[in-house]
Amino acid sequence: MFDAHHQPDRQRLDHQTTVAVLGLSCVIRSNTAVVIAVAEGCFAPPAAHNGDSTPQLRIDILVQGESAVATTAALTFRSHGDHFFAAGGEVLLHAHAASGYGLGFIPPATLADPTYLRHHVLEWLAFTLAGRRARIPLRGMALAYDGRAVMLVGPPAIGIATIGYAAVQAGLSVQAEAMVYLAPGVAPQIWGLARRLDLPADAVRHFSELAALTPQIQPDGTATLVVELAAGQPEVAARPVALCLVEQRIGQTSRLTALRLAELLAVVDASEQARTALESLAGLGVYRLQVGDPRSAAALIATLLEA
Repeated sequence: MFDAHHQPDRQRLDHQTTVAVLGLSCVIRSNTAVVIAVAEGCFAPPAAHNGDSTPQLRIDILVQGESAVATTAALTFRSHGDHFFAAGGEVLLHAHAASGYGLGFIPPATLADPTYLRHHVLEWLAFTLAGRRARIPLRGMALAYDGRAVMLVGPPAIGIATIGYAAVQAGLSVQAEAMVYLAPGVAPQIWGLARRLDLPADAVRHFSELAALTPQIQPDGTATLVVELAAGQPEVAARPVALCLVEQRIGQTSRLTALRLAELLAVVDASEQARTALESLAGLGVYRLQVGDPRSAAALIATLLEA
């Protein structure tokens, strides 16, 4: 039940913070301090970002409505031109890419679920806006070590998150989870945010310690094992050194073989903008990573980062 003691002022946006989102300065305002606290725990402080200190993104979150029931409905997404929308239950979000402005309406009950508020409200708005500010989104994962990163791409059901978990156990870090943001140019950069890994339930076959976790039902109905990653780390960009197309090789030893960029692009589901950005990385090593088990796959990725 929503605590009436925390009922926010529904008219004024008296609470504000400035954070870094993928290296971009972002001002977030709200009519309740709870939203600001969650935002500051989600994103890096402004001193940690590598870019102009002038705010490039603005997000307003208004808590309205009377619902005391936690939001569990999956969000529906729509877009038209520079306008992006997400809605589910009493949650209504709008991001205007051209202006860098995002607006969200959420019910009071959302304040009692900081994970939902962070992942489905704040991150969706922030990343949607940042993805149109020289941060090109690409579905996949980036694993990093000492400022260098390897990008992993492949079909949604390939189990890349499980490779990420194995990589963390091997001493690598997850630079970006689920969505990689590529800043192309003479010195390309990879940005991302990785606060947790959503592992498929069958990941326990490879990591017995995961059996202690209770599967969580996500808004899309998928049951996942949620592993929280280290929080509070500064947001920094990594330099891409390799691209890997991930394929399954069940019951066999993981293998890493050279691949032409054209072959990778032929099977990757990406926007034209993302494909153009990938083409600009033609000078990097491009590989096919055939995964027999996640631990051996992570070890192969480590060799690329340590080379």
